[in-house]
Amino acid sequence: MKQAKEIKRKIKSIVSIQHITRAMKMVSAAKFKRAQVRLSGISAYFKRIKEMIADMSSYLSEHKHSFVMSDSEIAEAPRVRCLIVLTGDKGLCGSFNINICKEAEYIVKASKLEGYETLIITVGSKGNDYLKKRGYKVMFNIPFNKPDPKFDDIEAVVDEVLRVYDGNLSKDIQVLYTHYVSTITYKIVTEKILPLDFNRKEFTQRLSAPAISNDFIFEPNASDILNYLLPRYIKMLLFNAIVESSCSEQGTRMITMSSATDKASELIGELTLILNRARQESITSEILDIVGGVNALKKAQG
Repeated sequence: MKQAKEIKRKIKSIVSIQHITRAMKMVSAAKFKRAQVRLSGISAYFKRIKEMIADMSSYLSEHKHSFVMSDSEIAEAPRVRCLIVLTGDKGLCGSFNINICKEAEYIVKASKLEGYETLIITVGSKGNDYLKKRGYKVMFNIPFNKPDPKFDDIEAVVDEVLRVYDGNLSKDIQVLYTHYVSTITYKIVTEKILPLDFNRKEFTQRLSAPAISNDFIFEPNASDILNYLLPRYIKMLLFNAIVESSCSEQGTRMITMSSATDKASELIGELTLILNRARQESITSEILDIVGGVNALKKAQG
C-alpha cells in the first residue's frame, strides 16, 4: 500500500497543477482576445497612414526630411545599428521569448562581423534579462505588461528611438518582434523602420497602383505636415509591432497552457491505471496470504 499512497500523492499534485494551467489558459484566452481587438482597431489607421506616406514619397525626397536618406548619406552614416527587441515580461509561453532572444543575439553577432556596433533597446524584461546575463549592453528598457497596449504606453520607447536617430548615434533603426499570422502561427521578423525604406512592400504596392495625382497643396506648409506625420508613422510602426508581439505572446501562452492541461489529464489517467493495478496486486497478495494461511491451518489440523 506504500506504493499506492505514493501514486495518490502524485495524482493529487498533478490535479493541483492542472487547475493552475487551466486557469492560466482561460486568462491568456481573455488577454489574447483583448490583444486581437487592439490589433484590429489600429489596422485601418495604420493602413491609411502608410498610403499617405507612399503618396507623398516624391515630396519626401524633394524636401530632404531627416527620416529619408540617400544611398550616399547612408554610406557616410556611422556604422552603428540600433536594435529594438520585443519580448514579454513573463514566461510559461513555450519558446516565445527564447526564440526572440536567440535571434537578437544572432543579429548582434552578425552585425559585428559586418563591422557594425549594435545599440540595444528592449521592450519586455525577458529580453533585457537574457541579453544582460550574456554581457550585452542594453541602453534602454521598458516593461511590457499589457496585453492591449495604448499609444501612451510606448511614448518613452519612441522618444528614445528618435533621440538615437536624431542624435546621430545610429542611422539604422531595426525592430525585432514576433509577427502575428493566426492563432497558432507566428513568425519572427526584423524590420527596418529608419531611415524610411520605400522598397517596403506596402509602399511598392501603393506606388504600382493606378496613378494618384501628386498635385498636393500643403497647409500650412509641407515641412510642418511632414514633421507632424512622419514621427507618427514611426510610432505606428513600433506600436503595430508591439501589439502583434502581444497577440503572439498571449496566443502562445494560451496554446502552451492548453497543452499542459491536456498532458496533465493524460498523466492522471496513466497514474490512475497504475494505482488500480497496484490495488489489484495488493488485494491479490492479501488473498494469497489468506489462502496460504488457511492451507497451513488445515495441514496443522490434519
